[in-house]
Amino acid sequence: MLQERPEFLPGTREYFEAFFLLSSFRTSGPAGPNPIQFSEIISYAKVYGYHSYDEITALIQIVRSCDDAWLKAVSIRAEQESEHAARKRT
Repeated sequence: MLQERPEFLPGTREYFEAFFLLSSFRTSGPAGPNPIQFSEIISYAKVYGYHSYDEITALIQIVRSCDDAWLKAVSIRAEQESEHAARKRT
């Protein structure tokens, strides 16, 4: 858990809010959480008034970058927990 809330750079808060909201629509499979679907990002863009190509492209790129980092962190944590469990069994 975070000790302090991060401060957002000007113009970045909306993208993090989009990422956090879109994460709640994430599906999971046997291997764990799946990436946020492209269609979900496009739907978000329509609902929240992203109209221009540049706005939509920025939203897609930033949300996907956040998602990639989040998925990597989840994978690393799962691997560490698996290793820890394996050591406990021995």
